[in-house]
Amino acid sequence: RIAAENPENLPVVYAGDYNSNESNANQTKYPGGYNAPREAFAAAGIPDTFDTSLAKVNADYNSANQAIVKPYRYGDHVDHVYVDPQIQATHWEVLIRLNGTDYATPFATDHNPILTALMVPGRG
Repeated sequence: RIAAENPENLPVVYAGDYNSNESNANQTKYPGGYNAPREAFAAAGIPDTFDTSLAKVNADYNSANQAIVKPYRYGDHVDHVYVDPQIQATHWEVLIRLNGTDYATPFATDHNPILTALMVPGRG
């Protein structure tokens, strides 16, 4: 589908809440976890910017906060930015607002946004 919509083969960024990581997978069916979106992107040669970024900030914070004031810091990210291999991620960050050691409230969402700075090759 992407190839049909992108006949010029321009670099593509795939970002969003994939609701999947190794620790929230069906542990009964997949002991140790199974992250289907990550596996599918990896099979297509499309890396996660978390893996390729030159710098990471707040990587130990989960990208989902479940609107719970005390932060979970397991490094579980259900939100991802996957990019075509020619795109370089220079920065990856979980954006958080803290009030001391707890999340600042009110919560705008049950997710901590992911910020990724990308260098996309030009045309020409």
